[in-house]
Amino acid sequence: MLELVGAKVEAGYLPGTSLLQPVAGERALYHSCWRSHRCLSERIGDEKVIDHYRERSPQVFDLAKDPSEKQDVARSMAKELLATRVDRMRTWRAAVNGRYEALRAASLARAMHPADAAEPPAVATFGGVIDALGCAVDGDGEVVRGDYVWVKCRWRAREELTSAWKVALRLEGGVRTPEEKSSAPLDGLLPTFRWTPGQVVEDEVFAQVPLFARAGELKVAVGWTRYGGGHIARDDGGEWLDVGAVRVVVKAPPKLKAQLAKPPASKGASAPEPPDDLPTDDVAAEEDEGP
Repeated sequence: MLELVGAKVEAGYLPGTSLLQPVAGERALYHSCWRSHRCLSERIGDEKVIDHYRERSPQVFDLAKDPSEKQDVARSMAKELLATRVDRMRTWRAAVNGRYEALRAASLARAMHPADAAEPPAVATFGGVIDALGCAVDGDGEVVRGDYVWVKCRWRAREELTSAWKVALRLEGGVRTPEEKSSAPLDGLLPTFRWTPGQVVEDEVFAQVPLFARAGELKVAVGWTRYGGGHIARDDGGEWLDVGAVRVVVKAPPKLKAQLAKPPASKGASAPEPPDDLPTDDVAAEEDEGP
């Protein structure tokens, strides 16, 4: 996809395959059932082999003659070849899972830090268990409707948790009802019941600016919630920790700006004047009150 839009990766490594390069006609295509250890399949040309693990014997289908996969022709394939195809599918699965495990391990290594005596004191404590060591809004402080507000936080568990909590982000101001978004720490990679007391965890949370948000300031706050609902109270009262604010700016759609910039249609005619309340790239539409 990056190649399609002309973007270049200048740092880091992004695994993937170009969609613009030619592919072999007899390449193998692999698929997996959405539920783990339910099935795998390998397709080469019109031949498709399905591995059902231990649930049932492997199946083979000729998709050119049987696109609905109703006639199993596994008996026509040599047992040695069928076993090789099954082994190849499971090797593929192990390789894919290995890549995800490596990424998971790398993410955890970046996010988890041992306790440090030099760490600043907590700015807030939730439920007497999780300390907030500091949070900050990421970016330049300006967002457009539909964009995302990201907040980076450093947390520390005072003691072992036996339940899973979710980090919550709240956007207030410019919308009739505050926007809230909650998620498990590190996108679910490190649930709170796996936190080690004293260990510092760095995490990022985000929430989307509503498409109907008015131009102006959005206050940003973080907190913690329980699965199934219910906010975790701060030890000093309240449920949220204010971490800053962003400014919503409304920009003119590119097509509208291009139309206004067109030259007059005929000699002597003048280009239409843009309306006074048209927001531009430089000026926020303060008068835009939304629906």
